[in-house]
Formats: sequence, structure tokens, C-alpha cells
Amino acid sequence: FAALDRFFKMVDAPPDIQNKPGAGELNVTSADIIFDHVFFRYADGTEALKGISFTAPAGKTVALVGESGGGKSTILNLIPRFYDVTEGSVSISGHDIRDVTLESLRANMAFVSQDAAVFSDTVRENICYGTPHATEDQVIEAAKAANAHDFILELPQGYNTKVGEN
Repeated sequence: FAALDRFFKMVDAPPDIQNKPGAGELNVTSADIIFDHVFFRYADGTEALKGISFTAPAGKTVALVGESGGGKSTILNLIPRFYDVTEGSVSISGHDIRDVTLESLRANMAFVSQDAAVFSDTVRENICYGTPHATEDQVIEAAKAANAHDFILELPQGYNTKVGEN
């Protein structure tokens, strides 16, 4: 019961990141992501980013490389506003992400973790996880976009092949 009490206090606490009063909807016209002189400091005072500026152009692949603790994960966590910058700005399609609603910001992105999560179900159901009513064409389109379609067709039952965790 003590653990549940702590859990509910945490769940009931208001989130640290809030929509700005009057925040608008993110209208993505070009998915350029621009970091402009971004500084970030964690709550404990640890400085993670110091004046970072770069552009990740729409339609291009961008790699963040560097040693452990170099700020790569912090940069990625700033884009969906899991944290807010301490100074500077992050913008998408020319909009400072602090000026748009969290809902519209996050609805315009997808996250692929380094650690792949596969559920004990078919390949098709794993692809449809976020969109359970996806059509067959949408499933195939998503697999092709991930360069997985040809590989999937080589599986024993193709999209109907059962897969499991790990």
C-alpha cells in the first residue's frame, strides 16, 4: 500500500512540461529540425549541452555520434519536449516547439528505440500496434518504408509469421 500511495502521488502530479498558454497546433510543412544555440541543464545542475546548433534537414538521415555522456540522448529527448531547453530554441517547420501543443508536436513524430520491442504476435500485428485498424496496403507501405518488406516476405508465413520478445 505504501508503494501504491507513492505511485499514485507520482501519477497525479502535474507534468513538468506544460503547454504554453495559447499554444497553437504544429503544422508540418517541412520537417526540418533546427537546434539554435541550445543549452540544457538537468534539474541537478548537470550541464549536458552547451550552445549546440545544427539543422537536421527534412528527408535526410542525420547521425548523432560521440562518446557516452556526450548529449546524444539529451538532444533526442528535447525534440518531443520530454525536457525543455535551458537556453536557445528547437524548431520544426519554423515553429519553436515550445509554442505548439505537446499533443500536436508528438502526433507528428515517431520514435524508434535502440532496443527493439517485439510483442508475442504476428509481424503484421507488431506493425499495426500504433494503428490497429491499418489496411493491408498501409502495413506493407510501413514495412517498405522501414526496409523490412523483402525480409518479411522471406519469413515462413510472411506477415502472418508469429514472433516473440527478443
